Amino acid sequence: MLCFIHAKASLEIESFEKDVVLGRYCDFLKEVISDLYNRVVEFSTWQNRYELDDSSLLYHIAFNNNEELNHYTALLPHFDTSQDLRLQRMIASSSESTYSNRNEPITRIEIEYRSPDNYELEAAKILRNLLHKINSISKLITKLREGNVDWNPSEDGVEELKQLLSE
Repeated sequence: MLCFIHAKASLEIESFEKDVVLGRYCDFLKEVISDLYNRVVEFSTWQNRYELDDSSLLYHIAFNNNEELNHYTALLPHFDTSQDLRLQRMIASSSESTYSNRNEPITRIEIEYRSPDNYELEAAKILRNLLHKINSISKLITKLREGNVDWNPSEDGVEELKQLLSE
């Protein structure tokens, strides 16, 4: 995509104002990658209801690498961020009343979540990164469509473009 954008912009930047092919191709890629991503993290969009499957690998990420969780959930459509995923698992957990070694009453809570293998986690990370990049490319195409863009086809301009897309 970037090669097409660079070549087209270098030849005639104004042609983006009328272009639909790159925009539609970008939308197609975004849809395919987003669908794969939703499947990997087990985020259901069934019947226009957006729910997190009980076996989602996002629970594993929430408990083991919570600072990374927003990078994953930001890409999910209509994801409800009002409740902490760890708290959701605690609410769904089972409790057991028992006695401690000193014969004092205690309550034990058992939290369950599926531990995905490294391949699943890596697939989610790769798809997450691809989705971030395709979203950046989509924003670039939108800016180019709006017009009034100065294009610098030199090596410095290419580096600026790479920096813009990596953010």
